[in-house]
Amino acid sequence: MKALEDLLAAALRAGDLLSFSSLKRPASPPPWRHQALEQAQPPPTLEALIQNLFTKMGLEARHTRPSRDGGVDCVAWDPRPIFGGKVVIQAKRYKHTVGVSAVRDLFGTLQNEGASKGILVTTSGYGQASFDFAQNKPIELIDGSNLLYLLAEHAGIEAKIVPPDDWKDPVADTPEPTL
Repeated sequence: MKALEDLLAAALRAGDLLSFSSLKRPASPPPWRHQALEQAQPPPTLEALIQNLFTKMGLEARHTRPSRDGGVDCVAWDPRPIFGGKVVIQAKRYKHTVGVSAVRDLFGTLQNEGASKGILVTTSGYGQASFDFAQNKPIELIDGSNLLYLLAEHAGIEAKIVPPDDWKDPVADTPEPTL
């Protein structure tokens, strides 16, 4: 639990879109830790946070190298017989709606990797086209609200998502038609 709290705190310092609303216990660094060492280490990312969260949820998860991830931020294995298998996880740090193209990309990656399931996690939300595409496919869409719920439920951390004012999402898909 302490490692995940430290990861969240470091992600906050790095300008990630998560910030604490409160913690269940105070986060203070161990007395042996030196401040210069903390500053010399590269800051953790949303992807590392997701990997740690899914580990807390019982999956055997590992973070992939960004240059060779093939669209996968984290690969996890669900050890349960019959229901388990390889899971590919993609994290999207967005301020606005994640377009259906990201869900299509995940589905292609899922098939290419031979995974049994794909999970797309975002700090924002999804449009109806994303839900329509994911329907009847082994894809889970986790939006910002559900991410916060999972952090509270499995890591005991209460957080909130606060995008920086100057945050720019990648180029969005064509806007979905309104009915």
